[in-house]
Amino acid sequence: ITILREPVSHLHSHLNWLKKVGNDPASDYFRRHNDIIQRVALKMNRFDFSTATGIREFIENLEGMEFDLFDNCQSRFFLTKRPDKVLEYHFEEIRKNLSSFYCIGFTEKYDEFISEFCNKINVPVLTQKNEQKHLNKSKRKPLFQFNDPEILDSINPLIESDLKLYSLVQSQKNG
Repeated sequence: ITILREPVSHLHSHLNWLKKVGNDPASDYFRRHNDIIQRVALKMNRFDFSTATGIREFIENLEGMEFDLFDNCQSRFFLTKRPDKVLEYHFEEIRKNLSSFYCIGFTEKYDEFISEFCNKINVPVLTQKNEQKHLNKSKRKPLFQFNDPEILDSINPLIESDLKLYSLVQSQKNG
């Protein structure tokens, strides 16, 4: 089983979290992360994520394992081997590997996923509405505007495959 998240929101959340790690290099929070995370978090604070230009500059300056942290993160989980970059031809393997999953849901429709999963394994659904608090929800202002076409174009290389994956699973569920 697995749960997918809308790709723009997923990337934004990941960027936001990692940028926060680098806010205070003297903090215990910063020191609890490995060297790669610390280095990328500090590097992120040099870029303006509120502009398409700043996002493009950030992406252009990613190197090695740094790129792995942001490039089509959800699609990577459906691949047998970790590529340096998720490319168009990887999508056939992603599509094929989807059939290995018994149940795939969406974060945005969590209650629906719980119901579907419980029905599939023949377990009664205990709640009708998920009223859990979102403990990891950021209170910080967004790094970028989700509806800005230039911003969406600039982040596209990092979520192109994830968008296709999300859309494919949606169409399978609706079809």
